Parts: sequence; structure tokens; C-alpha cells
Amino acid sequence: MAQAILNSRSDNKYKAFSAGSSPNKEKFRDTLGVHPKALETIKNKGLSIDNLSSKSWDEYIKIQDSFNFVITLCDDAHNELKNEACPFWPGKSIRAHWGLFDPDKVEGDEDYIKAKFIEAFEIVEKRVDAFLSLDTDNMDDKDIMYKLNEIGQIK
Repeated sequence: MAQAILNSRSDNKYKAFSAGSSPNKEKFRDTLGVHPKALETIKNKGLSIDNLSSKSWDEYIKIQDSFNFVITLCDDAHNELKNEACPFWPGKSIRAHWGLFDPDKVEGDEDYIKAKFIEAFEIVEKRVDAFLSLDTDNMDDKDIMYKLNEIGQIK
């Protein structure tokens, strides 16, 4: 969802890519591994779902130095008790963590699950808007990283 939001709003200043630790293209074959509720939410918000697929972060390792920013959205990248792998991203990119619950792991009835996907979308949307409001061209890397991590607290 973050990829779709950022790419729809950045006026080509940024290009977002999305990847995870264990993409599961088998689970949702018809949607290239992307949860159908995520695609439904993105479409219902008026954004394109073209070119969205579940990818491993291993696909991007060879081009890691071409990324200006790497923002992790794992539920809690700093809590080793969680069962979710969140990457340490090598290279010179500015890194930040925007921890967010994974709506794919939510249990409940259809309406509750749909509501959690919408909630996750709206949180990411607020964070992306805050990121895009930064004048990163006139900030040093330390200030950008501080602001990005601050944005990660937006609910």
C-alpha cells in the first residue's frame, strides 16, 4: 500500500518499491502475492494497482546504493520477540522505521479485516504525506533521518 500511495503522490520526485522478508506468491496466486484486501483498499482509495506484486527484499540488494531512503514498515523492527523479520539494510541509504501492524495477520470477520486494511492504509497515507512535505533537498541526512523516524510515530 505504501508503494502505491507514494508513487501516486510524489510527482516523480521519488519512486517507491515494496518488498518483504518472505513474500508468499503462492498464497495469493491470482494477485501476484498481494493480499486481495490490500488491492481492494488501494483501488477504493482511487489509486492504481498496476505493477504491484509481492517481492523479496533480496531482489533489491544488488542495487541497494541506488536508494536514497529505506523505510521499514515491519510491525516492530526493534522487538526480537516478534515473529517478523525486518531487514537490516546495508549501504548508504537513509534508513527509518515506520512500525505498523500487518493487516494480513489480523483475524476476525470480513468487515473487521477490511476495516484493519483501511486503517493501515490511512496511517501510511498520513506518514507519506508528512514525508512528502519535508524539504529534503535543503536538509542534511541526520535531520532527514530524525524527521523520518518522527513521522513513523504518526497514527
